[in-house]
Formats: sequence, C-alpha cells, structure tokens
Amino acid sequence: MLPEVTHDRVKLLLEAEELKYEVTDDERLVVHFESLIAFMRVTENLLLITGLWRADIVAQEDVEQAYLLVNKINTERTLPKAYVEDPTEEGSGSIVFEFNLPIDDGLSDEQLQAAFRNAMGSFFGAEAELAEALPHLVTWTVEDQGE
Repeated sequence: MLPEVTHDRVKLLLEAEELKYEVTDDERLVVHFESLIAFMRVTENLLLITGLWRADIVAQEDVEQAYLLVNKINTERTLPKAYVEDPTEEGSGSIVFEFNLPIDDGLSDEQLQAAFRNAMGSFFGAEAELAEALPHLVTWTVEDQGE
C-alpha cells in the first residue's frame, strides 16, 4: 500500500522543492509565484491544486477574450482545467487553473512530486499563453511576488 497523502507530506514536498508557503486558516497551502498564486489542499480522497493568474480582468473585451482563451486551453490541453472568474461589482475577475488528483490509494513521494510538477508545469504553460494573448494585463514585476 502506498503512503497516505497528508497535509504534512505536501508541506514536505514544498520544502523539498525549496518553495516558501503560507498556511491559511482552512489549511490550504499557498505558494506565491511571479505570475500566479498556487493553492493546495488535501481532502479525504483528492489532492486539489489550484492556480490563480495574477491578472486583473475588468474590461468587458478582456472578459470576452478570456473566455475564448480558456475555451482554447480546455480544448487543446489535457491539463490544466481552466475557467474564468467574472469580475464582480467590487473588483476584477481572473483566470483559475485546476488540477485534481484522486488519492484514495495513496501516492509515493515520487508520484506526489510528479503530480505537483505536472500541475505547475501545466499552469505555467497555460499562463504563458494568456500572457502572450493579453499582454496589457501583465502588470506585475518580480518584486511584487508574494504580495
């Protein structure tokens, strides 16, 4: 039987990857990257990895373009699942990436590392497509990382 995937094992993985992380009140692990923020959570039967692109999508034409790009990503790629969070009255929308992995049977350390790297690789690949198509939304700098 493979080792159970736990919150602590995911923390050890992030430490082995030399990534700084925060832990939220609801036990999500949060890692800040230059262009996105990654959230990781372990449930009874899933490892949930979510990425939030740092772009603020406000203008209607950007929202429409975001939907077209997300459809393209979801059609042409097996990973990640992507969707648009519409702007609210109080703020902006964004694009979310999702990678969910069943963990009922556990994962070896190598499998856990491969899953994390695949998720993040797919997030950054999709993010690069978005940044190329919507360059005016890329307003952050390396110094902004972690804010």
